[in-house]
Amino acid sequence: MHGDAFAEEPASKLGLELYDLAADPAETHDVSAEHPELVGQLQTLLREFGTYQRAGVAACDSGRAEFTAPVDWLIK
Repeated sequence: MHGDAFAEEPASKLGLELYDLAADPAETHDVSAEHPELVGQLQTLLREFGTYQRAGVAACDSGRAEFTAPVDWLIK
C-alpha cells in the first residue's frame, strides 16, 4: 500500500486482495469478494496503522539504490 491508502476515503481504488494462505500459498485465488466483512475489518485496521506514520516520512513504495536484500529473501 502506498500514497493515501491509509485515508478514510482514498482518492484511488485500493484494489485490496485477500488470500487463504493455508489453502493457497501461491496466492492464485483472491477471496476478497467472498469475505467483504473481513476485508472491511482489515481496511479499518490498516487505516488505524496509518495513524502511527510519522509526519514528514513518506511511504516507501520503491527500492532505494543503497539497499541490498538479505541473501535469504526470495525476490521475484
